[in-house]
Amino acid sequence: STHSFGSAAALGHGTAVFLVDTIKYSGGRFHFGSFAGNVILPLALTSVTVAGRRAGDWEDWGQIGVGAGAGLVSGAAMGLLYAILQPPDCGYTGSLICW
Repeated sequence: STHSFGSAAALGHGTAVFLVDTIKYSGGRFHFGSFAGNVILPLALTSVTVAGRRAGDWEDWGQIGVGAGAGLVSGAAMGLLYAILQPPDCGYTGSLICW
């Protein structure tokens, strides 16, 4: 499913970016704003997408699972690549402006 793939890819990407930023660039400091925007929101929207695709009887669980699984893996790979190659200017320091 294209819809499940896209929503799960956003979840995988956000999760990978959050983990790399937290572990590598922010010294393990947890930032709730980043967690909410990169993980919680995509997780909620992926859940709505998957439930809606199934409830509308547009796809069966197999189609949803394959699409979401592939999206999660490819999104995580792209998020990991992005987060490693594009380090943040100041991590989760609380600074309003980073130079």
